[in-house]
Amino acid sequence: MPISPTNVNMTIRRKRGPPFRHSIMASKLYLCVLDKRPIASQISGPDCKREVSEWSKAPCSTSAATQRHGWKSIRWVYYRAKNTQGETDITAILESRLCLLLLTALICSVMAEHALAENTLTEKEKQQGWQLLFDGNDMSQWRNFKQEALNPQWVVEDDAMKLTGGGGGDILTHKTFRNFDLRLEWNISEGGNSGIFILVDEKGERIYSHAPEIQIIDNEKHPDAETDSHRSGSLYDMVVSHPSSHKPAGEWNKVRIRFVDGFLQVWQNRVQTVAITIGDSTWNTLLKNSKFGDGSGTGFEGFAESTSGHIGLQDHGDPVEFRNLMIRELD
Repeated sequence: MPISPTNVNMTIRRKRGPPFRHSIMASKLYLCVLDKRPIASQISGPDCKREVSEWSKAPCSTSAATQRHGWKSIRWVYYRAKNTQGETDITAILESRLCLLLLTALICSVMAEHALAENTLTEKEKQQGWQLLFDGNDMSQWRNFKQEALNPQWVVEDDAMKLTGGGGGDILTHKTFRNFDLRLEWNISEGGNSGIFILVDEKGERIYSHAPEIQIIDNEKHPDAETDSHRSGSLYDMVVSHPSSHKPAGEWNKVRIRFVDGFLQVWQNRVQTVAITIGDSTWNTLLKNSKFGDGSGTGFEGFAESTSGHIGLQDHGDPVEFRNLMIRELD
């Protein structure tokens, strides 16, 4: 598409809020110039499936264009127009070919970075060793706990792995992992409960017999969330997640779980919720005071003692969805 002023429609409003508002090719991008950070963004259009809702916490440095000359040019446009009265159409100012080139490069760079289809990897991610645990088409990398097959209540729907209701059973990856970086998104139904397990083995009676769990739950309507260490993003019954990491049921949440030689880190919606070393004195104290440290005869003997295991997802009787599951082995 040729670059012309008609491709960029930009206005400046003399009031609090984003100083720039523009649209390009049916896409929206709101930029805050003064602190050099995007404060809200939604990318949509025929070629863009993914909505970006986390830009309020993402620095502009993620865009290669902003690392060069893009912001200098945008600030120049802003200061040229900021003293005008009311709402000013500054399309004429943008007729500078250099400014248009830089602005278009900035916008297209951001769009390209975040317009990927669900359940896909970029070339850079592939080179870094990331692997998909779900490709959007089938669940061939998963099976039920202590079974070879997968219950039909686990389905692929709307680019997500979905548990349609109770009875589908807990599931785990065919493959085991030792040191890894795991990323995924989850969406819980209203009043629902689920979880993500690491270091899963099949020696115990249940999937959680020896496996630490990162909690998934409707924090507002499920009664178990009355206990703070049972809220989403928490290391279940041990480490409490910060409320800033929480979202209401029905919204997609992003989780990252990094495990290296016993050191467990968890982020939910870009907020770190867990940083602990399995087996140290802090861990042992938390374990002793949890449901997993009640002593012999509880079924939790050997909890979190494995150095490797499967990744697991919980059937707690409620519909839950997962997408963009990817893992990178760090061994």
